[in-house]
Amino acid sequence: MADKPLLSPEELDALAASLDSGSIEVDTGFNTGAKVRKHDLASEDSSLGVNISSIDMINERFIRQFRLGLLEVLRTSPRINPTRVQILRFGDYLKMLNTTVGSMTTMV
Repeated sequence: MADKPLLSPEELDALAASLDSGSIEVDTGFNTGAKVRKHDLASEDSSLGVNISSIDMINERFIRQFRLGLLEVLRTSPRINPTRVQILRFGDYLKMLNTTVGSMTTMV
């Protein structure tokens, strides 16, 4: 069933021609009148709902659970130093990453 296409090439051509001619309405879905507002997680505006203190609390709990997991495996208490959470733009994060050999071969 997955091998057989849902629509034949003739049906796809007819559908595309109808969309181009305007005989089929394209904006009939849900939320067509919804307004979209740009949101930047890296901004320091506290009214956007990003609560850094709650992210810090999650980070501390993760470190505590990670330390307990390492304690069971290593049989010694590891020393883990938590740092403050930093919110970065994704592009800035990508700039901080080191380029690996595998990604260099795909860029060429």
